[in-house]
Amino acid sequence: MRNKILFPLLFIAVTRIPFMLNSPLEVGEYWRQCDTESIAVNFTEDRFNLFYPQLNYDGEKPNYVQLELQLLTFLTAMLYSVFGRHFFIPRVIALLFFIGSAGYLYAIIKRYSGGRDAKDGGHFAAAAGTLIYASFPMCIFISRAIMPEALLMFFMLSAYYYFLLWYDGSEKKYLYLSGILTTLAVACKTVAIFIGLAMLILCIKKYGVRFVKQKALWLFAGLALVPYTLFFIFTAQASELPIVYRIGFRRIFSPEFLEIFQPERILKLFGSISSAITPLAFGLFVLCLAGLRKMPVQLAAFAVALLAECFVIVGIIQFPYYVIPLSSAVAVTIAYTLRHMNKPLIYLLCLVFFAVNQYRCLPMYSVKETRWIQDAVNIIERNTDEDDLIVVGTFDPAILSLGRRAGWRANIRYYDFIPQETGKEVAYFRNNGAKYFYVHHQDIYDDGEGSYLAYLNAHFKKTDFGEGHVMYHLDEAD
Repeated sequence: MRNKILFPLLFIAVTRIPFMLNSPLEVGEYWRQCDTESIAVNFTEDRFNLFYPQLNYDGEKPNYVQLELQLLTFLTAMLYSVFGRHFFIPRVIALLFFIGSAGYLYAIIKRYSGGRDAKDGGHFAAAAGTLIYASFPMCIFISRAIMPEALLMFFMLSAYYYFLLWYDGSEKKYLYLSGILTTLAVACKTVAIFIGLAMLILCIKKYGVRFVKQKALWLFAGLALVPYTLFFIFTAQASELPIVYRIGFRRIFSPEFLEIFQPERILKLFGSISSAITPLAFGLFVLCLAGLRKMPVQLAAFAVALLAECFVIVGIIQFPYYVIPLSSAVAVTIAYTLRHMNKPLIYLLCLVFFAVNQYRCLPMYSVKETRWIQDAVNIIERNTDEDDLIVVGTFDPAILSLGRRAGWRANIRYYDFIPQETGKEVAYFRNNGAKYFYVHHQDIYDDGEGSYLAYLNAHFKKTDFGEGHVMYHLDEAD
């Protein structure tokens, strides 16, 4: 198995090399990549504690926030401390976890595709499924992005694999290992809790309603949920930024949940899925679902659970990267259904599928459109001190995150404790230590009539750095 699994894993590693040196300012998800990378920098420079992540915006430091378990950023901070700040470091960490997730996906497919009619023991289906998984547009991008989704997939797929080992008759130690990996998956991204639905289906299949009497399953549930619950409670108490605190739960457990059944929401959901895994793969997956009853229950439960995750989470939050869990189920379902087809043809189609999707992803890697952000960062770093507090006129906080400066976003109207009237908001920023106000091309978020900009021009001195970059001196009022 080791030799046969090597090809798809090496394929993933080699095909990700060209864009490993990119800055976080890629058009695809640059806000989140800059956020994530800045947390690693803050671990290194401020408080080196896994349970106290800090963001650079909407408040002066320390600015602790309730986020997912920061394994990617903490590992990055450890390596930053040794080798310095290099953007390829978090990308390599993410890629290694994604390759690990692909290895577990391979193992899951092989385990149930190696029946009597599979002369190769299921290796072909497993390799094809792994290549398909690695070739989805969102997986191509996420596998080396400075984001935690690769870690989510590693822990979720490894948790399910060891749960299957126990379900198929192996020792209980695999069940308990699955519980530990499940809590890590959920802590990395809460959406991983949907893998519990697949596990529940299998428990009912195995024991019926008597599964509630199984002591081993109660211990498994404790390992899977109690550490995460404690982590959630602790980070909620430590959080100082209310917009992040329980943000996912506020969206899901709200009247907005009922809106996912509206036709326009369903169309947007299908659009998000299609953009993440391509319309071709999504259509083929839907066709394969017609044979769901013929699939092993272990794979069918997996598909049902992650379909539910996509419908609920992506239907509400509508971020394409939340399609990532479903992508693994799509790859498993297609690979199992096509396991008896011509091998050379399937491999050729997989390579073509990857090549087309890699080409489609090229715009996501681009940093040309965000070059002005890097220019703004360079200006701020050259003209301010590291402890200076900055206000930015942009809605996205990438300038602060990448520029290693703390401060606020102006005019966003998120917080009750920040006045919404222009003069009072600026006074709030100044009273809390803000020293500069950065504006690009005379544009301030949601300042359609230009009244905010007019107020700054009327009350503060400014420095024009050219090409639309202007900084107002809040400590030097006219």
